[in-house]
Amino acid sequence: RRDSRVNVIGSARILLRQHVYSSILLDLSPDGAAFCSFGPFKPQDCIEIVFDDGSIADATVVWDDGARTGCQFAERLSESKVAGLSGSSG
Repeated sequence: RRDSRVNVIGSARILLRQHVYSSILLDLSPDGAAFCSFGPFKPQDCIEIVFDDGSIADATVVWDDGARTGCQFAERLSESKVAGLSGSSG
């Protein structure tokens, strides 16, 4: 990881193969995120994350341990976007 992750407790929706799964975001960085969800996620899955503010990030699942899932964004988020989504002032 190039950037440190910011702890987040927030909700998001994860879109996978035309299904929508509720999730709880656990942490976030410009490069990716970790979340909890009951979705059937596995490495290499292409997903879309719909954040609480309505913005969408395309991502690829990198790991899943059965309880948590980690993904890498297709395009880096700005530091200000991460700060806004995490509720921190930057």
